[in-house]
Amino acid sequence: MTSSTRTIITTDDGSPSLFHNALGETYHSRHGAVQESMHVFIRNGMEHKLSHGLRELAVLEIGFGTGLNAALAVQHALQNGYALTFHSIEKFPLSEDEQHSFVEHTDESLRITLQMVTDASWNTTNTLSPHIHLSKI
Repeated sequence: MTSSTRTIITTDDGSPSLFHNALGETYHSRHGAVQESMHVFIRNGMEHKLSHGLRELAVLEIGFGTGLNAALAVQHALQNGYALTFHSIEKFPLSEDEQHSFVEHTDESLRITLQMVTDASWNTTNTLSPHIHLSKI
């Protein structure tokens, strides 16, 4: 997928990211989009907090981007049985075509969750499961 501003690229771990043509920057590490999100966002963020006995997390993300962090967070909460409230703010959301193409380039093990997150409505609280809530602003 190529638009006038963003192009899907494949990072070293095989997962997709976006390259912003005008800025000359990627949305994720070229070494691995999923690998980066798992290391920074899940293991050193969410799992660190859960290791202190928390069974409920609230997250504020600045920059929804491709929805990768949100999807990994939702997937992690579902797999580990804790409550999650996830708020994300994005000034420049992807177009529907860009988002669809990004989801299609994502590994099958994450695709369903990423689709659920990206299909969620903007500017409202979406209940993705009884204990998982997502707001995209």
